[in-house]
Amino acid sequence: MAFPWQIVITAIPWKQVIENAPKLVEGAQNLFLRTRKDKAPADIPDEMFTDGNESEQLRQMEKLIREHRGEIQALHRDFQDTADLMRHLTQQNNDLIRAVERLRQSQVRQRRILVLIIFVLLLSVVYLLTRL
Repeated sequence: MAFPWQIVITAIPWKQVIENAPKLVEGAQNLFLRTRKDKAPADIPDEMFTDGNESEQLRQMEKLIREHRGEIQALHRDFQDTADLMRHLTQQNNDLIRAVERLRQSQVRQRRILVLIIFVLLLSVVYLLTRL
């Protein structure tokens, strides 16, 4: 009988794992590179609210709104990419769990059959011994 981990490793759908690996790596790299190069959002200076010139305040606020809108859109793209990556990883994890569960059920059936065979053999031996 093979070692249980050998059975699990041979049951893993390696073809699927290998096919999905480049997509997962590329998605993770893109997400990592984008988050590293993104700059921190601009701070809102306190002077903007204390300055008496309302038109200048409005211009500065509009500029901040445009900058923050771009940052929000970038964050939304990152969120979508993260969700896609998580979906792919979750699907791959579910496939692996299903494969391991099938193996576990198969092993339980094999044990039951083995117990039944041993029981039949013992009954046969006892029967043969009583006939002698």
